[in-house]
Amino acid sequence: MKVGIVGGGHNGLVLSGYLARDGFDVTVFEARERVGGLCITEEIFPGHQISTVASYYGMFRRQIIEDLKLDAHGLKPYLTDPAEIVLLPNNGYVFTPRDGSESKIAAGELSEDDRKGWIQFWTDMGKGAALIGPYYYQPKTTRQQLVDLLRENDLNVLADNLFDGSLFDVFDHYCKNPYLKAAAATCTPGFASNKGSVFGCMHHGTAETCGIEGAWGQVRGGMGKVSESIASSAQASGVKIKTGVKVSSINVVDGRARGVLLEDGSVEEFDIVVSNVDPYSTLKNLIPGVQLSDELNRQINSPMTQVSACKVHFLLKGLPTFPTLDSLNHNYAGIIVVAPPVDGVISDFKRVSNGQMPENLMMTMAFPTVTDDTVAPAGQHHMNIDIHTMPVTNNGEPWNESSKELIRAAVIAALKPFAPNIEEMIADTFIVTPEDLKTRYGASTAMCWHLPLTGEYVFEKRNLAGCEPYGSPVENLFLCGAGTFGGGNVTGIAGYNCAKVVKEKIGVRA
Repeated sequence: MKVGIVGGGHNGLVLSGYLARDGFDVTVFEARERVGGLCITEEIFPGHQISTVASYYGMFRRQIIEDLKLDAHGLKPYLTDPAEIVLLPNNGYVFTPRDGSESKIAAGELSEDDRKGWIQFWTDMGKGAALIGPYYYQPKTTRQQLVDLLRENDLNVLADNLFDGSLFDVFDHYCKNPYLKAAAATCTPGFASNKGSVFGCMHHGTAETCGIEGAWGQVRGGMGKVSESIASSAQASGVKIKTGVKVSSINVVDGRARGVLLEDGSVEEFDIVVSNVDPYSTLKNLIPGVQLSDELNRQINSPMTQVSACKVHFLLKGLPTFPTLDSLNHNYAGIIVVAPPVDGVISDFKRVSNGQMPENLMMTMAFPTVTDDTVAPAGQHHMNIDIHTMPVTNNGEPWNESSKELIRAAVIAALKPFAPNIEEMIADTFIVTPEDLKTRYGASTAMCWHLPLTGEYVFEKRNLAGCEPYGSPVENLFLCGAGTFGGGNVTGIAGYNCAKVVKEKIGVRA
């Protein structure tokens, strides 16, 4: 049985590995010269291996690592110590050690009730994440089932707000401290003031690194090692990976996928085709001439949020000085987060939704060179920065080299209160805008998650109208990208589940 996979992102590679283990003849087509999609490492600065888009490890599932023996193929995730520090307005912070001891908190007038509420909020979030985690492997799970699950386990506040309330709504039930509320806002994709942000926070809580539940870490050699290890495992099982080969369209004959047409005009025939491209683009661009139902047309043409994210990478002359970190004897390892004030999060939602840059940058950053001597020449450093929210366009115009300077200036301005000498330590800059996600990395929706990770696009809402999970309106055409069930972040879940669906379709026991 021959299978062609369009796109060599990490989910497509996971899918290929599982199918090849069961004897399928699998070919992966990747338009770029390297596999990995958004989970790659690139030498952007001479001698520096940069995780250009996906920058942090934690969501990739242990089950996949074990099944595909990725440890033996070079995957080496690790935990940093400390875990994280969140830098708050007015020189506040939440400092989280890795050893499990209590966080150090400086958050305005911090009462004992605030501290207890903060701990209880994260305790309940952790319980919720542990409950929903297994359901990512059950593609027919609905959002209502998750709500019921939380309610059955006495997590009623979370259940009531999981998809229809905001993280800010929930946090107010636990704690009234505005600085801690700002810190909590950094733990969900998008805006904590919006519906669905409770789920986003819990989704991130399903992370696990080196056997520690809820833990985020990094990968030795950069995030590209995740994709490279999957590709190596797949090739060891017989998968053929063709890079620099673009698929122009999927051949559909009598309502059934029969193969792919390549950009050079050649045709390759397959019994099954799977698209690792986002589902909307698959239907709009890869199967021209296929008549879609009215319901499906409405779904894929409905207006979508225009909130994406941005990546900024600095080549450094040396480590910048963060006085708050130094006062805590921090070693500059682990994740460092800048949390804007709560009112800034709320006001920036309107700005970003209207195509304007946020005025209050929420940023997650790290110095991977502090903990990994393989990603830069000895003694040299670089800095990865995620800007959590950025409009897909800049006031309606595509992001370009000129408007990137606006981003660079905004990042420096936002960092100066925490690292006064940041600008003088920067030797070079590389920025990945939403436009770059489309043009350089092939994410046509300009979003890392293919579809938003908001309440209206998760679990059963990630399925195509009238189709089973990972299915399409074309027979023997399946989908496995981040825009399908369970997708978003580097999890591998979509590839894992899609493999089961494909095998069940043709009667191969999973």
